[in-house]
Amino acid sequence: MQQGFFSVTQTCRQCSGSGQIISNPCKECRGQGRIERNKTLSIKIPAGVDNGDRIRLAGEGEAGPVGGQNGDLFVQIQVEPHEVFERDGSISIVKLQ
Repeated sequence: MQQGFFSVTQTCRQCSGSGQIISNPCKECRGQGRIERNKTLSIKIPAGVDNGDRIRLAGEGEAGPVGGQNGDLFVQIQVEPHEVFERDGSISIVKLQ
């Protein structure tokens, strides 16, 4: 086994990779160019989705750096048990008593 030296590149903590240090940053975004906010979304969940399935919401993710395009938001489905309906694969079954 041989050992050797290698170099690792990482983002600068002072300027966050921009190459500049802002002397008078915005008070709202603190010079980051983006702010965090809460947003309520309505999502259409198609029939037959199963545990672990993901739904992609284009453009609803985090803001891109330096005013760039928003990323995508992925919602992972978790199906909860129901007292009246059961599932057998993608088929819904009604329990009658």
